[in-house]
Amino acid sequence: DPWARALQRLASGAGQTWLKTVAAVLAKPPSQDIVTTTFDCLRDYFAPLRSEGDPNLPINELIAEAETRTKDCSIPGAPSQALGECLARWPELAKEVAAVRVLSGLGYGVIRPVLPDPTALGTLMRRKLAPVIEPILGLIRTLRGGRR
Repeated sequence: DPWARALQRLASGAGQTWLKTVAAVLAKPPSQDIVTTTFDCLRDYFAPLRSEGDPNLPINELIAEAETRTKDCSIPGAPSQALGECLARWPELAKEVAAVRVLSGLGYGVIRPVLPDPTALGTLMRRKLAPVIEPILGLIRTLRGGRR
């Protein structure tokens, strides 16, 4: 099951180190290129979990979509039946599954609504991206067991 493999991979020492590194990059990115490349890396890391590809959605829609699909494992693109059974038995994993689903959909569509100017850099860029980056950092904290 790709969902179980992804969650196991994230729980490993290497997975936790990778998440910590991604969080450090997103906490103070030097340019939009770094942000979009980091989003691409996250999306690629979780690509087996999103067979439909890049949804090109803003962050609020990605979060809503992940919550819906995590709650109803019977709709297309939702977690597998095995994971649905796992979530029924251990509902505390729902936050991790939803976080992975959101991260699997990151792309330029997340940045476009908040930062249409591709030349913005530094503090201005980070301030404008805060409504996008903060929820993503929160999802990464969820996957790191609350650690920064």
